[in-house]
Amino acid sequence: MSLQKCGLNMNSDLKELQPHGTLDFPCAGYEETYTDRISDEIPWHWHEELEIIYLKKGSLKLQVPSKEYIMNAGELAVINTNVLHYATAMPYCELQSLVFS
Repeated sequence: MSLQKCGLNMNSDLKELQPHGTLDFPCAGYEETYTDRISDEIPWHWHEELEIIYLKKGSLKLQVPSKEYIMNAGELAVINTNVLHYATAMPYCELQSLVFS
């Protein structure tokens, strides 16, 4: 599995519509670099798949509706299915994520 760039495609309910993987291999891996620019925010969204985020470099503010977390290089976060979440770099980060059913 190669890592790909992740672009969010959401509906009006903030559900991410991008398929992750295939029926035979229901997992996709992503790698991305973010800054604290507004255009680099990971907007509020949710998806039916489980997501694991690993922060390679920098810092990231990760939010769910009831809590805010500051992630630093070397840490990971697990976002459960159907959980609304948002993230922004502080001020820069490189991350990898796995999204799977």
